Amino acid sequence: MRLERARALQFVLDDEDSAGVRVQGLLRSASHLALRSELALRELRIEEAGRLLTESHAAIGNVAGAGDAHDDVQRQNLAAVRADAWRLSAELAEAKGDSAAA
Repeated sequence: MRLERARALQFVLDDEDSAGVRVQGLLRSASHLALRSELALRELRIEEAGRLLTESHAAIGNVAGAGDAHDDVQRQNLAAVRADAWRLSAELAEAKGDSAAA
């Protein structure tokens, strides 16, 4: 089903639209990982929160490296997801007792 959808999108979207859809998916993934990390942090599952946050930072890097396909809304979303991930990084460092990193 997923492959059929991807093939259908190729016929409908041009390269710029495809890149925008891909970036939007990467943004959504980074945002979900940050949210899951925050939940784990609130539940004091520190190791899991750290792992998820690392994945979120990697996903943010993938969005930032996806090229110039970002429109204004995607750039704003990227900035918000990035800020949220850095806030969570500080909270995670504080939870680990590393006040210098926090």
